[in-house]
Amino acid sequence: MVADAAQMYEEIDGRRILDGLDALIDIHRRRGYIGVALLRGTQLRWWLIRQLHPMRRPTQVLTWERIRCGLIAGLLQRTIAVGEAVYRQKVGVPVGGLLSSIGAALALGADEARWIKDEIQTFGQAGLTVAGARYVDDVLIMSKLLCKTCLVKLTESIYTPPVAFELQEGSRQNQPWLDLALRSEDGQLAIGMKHDELAWL
Repeated sequence: MVADAAQMYEEIDGRRILDGLDALIDIHRRRGYIGVALLRGTQLRWWLIRQLHPMRRPTQVLTWERIRCGLIAGLLQRTIAVGEAVYRQKVGVPVGGLLSSIGAALALGADEARWIKDEIQTFGQAGLTVAGARYVDDVLIMSKLLCKTCLVKLTESIYTPPVAFELQEGSRQNQPWLDLALRSEDGQLAIGMKHDELAWL
């Protein structure tokens, strides 16, 4: 089953995103971490840190407080440019901003973590009969046991309202998700490209 939260950014408020960040920070604080170190280069590398000490450039240290302040500043950015026009967003969280995908991860990720924890406590590890993935607001949930209607109801139980996922139609042989085409071959998941790749010019 593939679904999309079409109005997610309008439906999630900043408080929900901050609550998700605070829950993550609390987990890492209890393990003794005080922040994150970032090493900029051809690839961005990062690691959790337990103490502040001088680091050579281009390493940058972000404490939990600094990360939280940055997120709040990003949530306050509510102007959207469309062509020559500039609009101010009245509800929800910034659409298309630098922190949009982070906001989605914090809000929806908290729902997913809560659901997994509840399922394991109720049914044990064997009770998890689904596999899933999410990219920002596009979700993919698969199961060999549950029907599509059951998966839709499952999605409704995972994510906190008012966020609602709309089912994206596909065929039994081919289900598009992002740029991938998913299909079942002899009971196994086969992954291909949604569109044929063009030869490089």
